[in-house]
Amino acid sequence: MLHHLPLSAVGAMERVCRQLRTVIIHARVWRKVFLHKIEFEPGLRAFLPDFSCLERQEGGGDYCGEVDSVSYKRLLENLKLKLDYAWLSAHPPTVGRTSHVFGEQEEHHFLYHILSTGRHFLAFWGPMKTDSRHQRDYIIDVFDRASLERVHRLESLHGKPDIVRCVSELGLLLLSYPSLLMVEAVRLEAEEGEATEYIDLARADPETGSICDLVVREHVTLGGSLHRRVLLVAMNTEPLYNRQVHIGRLAMYSLGEDGQVGPVLWKLQFRPVPLTEGQGRFFNQCIQKKGLTDFTDGTLVAVVGGCEGSAVLAVVDLATKQVPRSH
Repeated sequence: MLHHLPLSAVGAMERVCRQLRTVIIHARVWRKVFLHKIEFEPGLRAFLPDFSCLERQEGGGDYCGEVDSVSYKRLLENLKLKLDYAWLSAHPPTVGRTSHVFGEQEEHHFLYHILSTGRHFLAFWGPMKTDSRHQRDYIIDVFDRASLERVHRLESLHGKPDIVRCVSELGLLLLSYPSLLMVEAVRLEAEEGEATEYIDLARADPETGSICDLVVREHVTLGGSLHRRVLLVAMNTEPLYNRQVHIGRLAMYSLGEDGQVGPVLWKLQFRPVPLTEGQGRFFNQCIQKKGLTDFTDGTLVAVVGGCEGSAVLAVVDLATKQVPRSH
């Protein structure tokens, strides 16, 4: 129960309920929260003092659960203060230029993109030559930010990756490609030769399309059930028999602790809207603005097409699938 609450709520419960305070101390909640944060954000160690003495006290005879709980809570408090001061600092960041990533460089390729996400750092290499023979010659290197070593490499991709999301806690990488209605799921700790999994988004009717966004959120309630992690896929589809129709689609999937993608939990379509003026006239409500779709426990937002080429921000209620307002 405490794992799903924000830190402010855990602190408040600790102050007002003696029994819960005892549970928090014995379960070492503050220690688990602290170690989890620095494990999946190794750069935070630069803001922390040496706390190895706390680890050494665990096996000693002078160990005290209450002192241990207070110590880790103060470490979290000091970490937050130092991060706040860093954001308010007037000093500019240090910027450097290099063609290497942690000492690694790929021959006949150039570094065109980097991505830092929690525990991992991703480097994207593109081929020097752009002819059709090198269309699949894109490489993604995944580095561990704690050890600065390469832990995984993706080669022989389906083309240049369009949208990439990394879930460090699950060791899961999600990729989409232009004009392909599918999502590739790669486990970073998979054995060599293990098959890559794909989320096939095509339905029974012949259609084509592309992925517009991939979003992963935690602790989301759908259909009265709480899900640890949920994956949202935003896409545009086109029926093969009528390419003038563009249908915006949203679908949510459960993500297990082992990185497995579950069945569809929730879905919604933005179909074309007919116009009153002129027979057969309509406008498409396809998903606009890649990377701007998001959702919380009860609400989803997406930018969809409006009348006469405009863009509209649709705010969707997850429980009713209604759009009570748009902007």
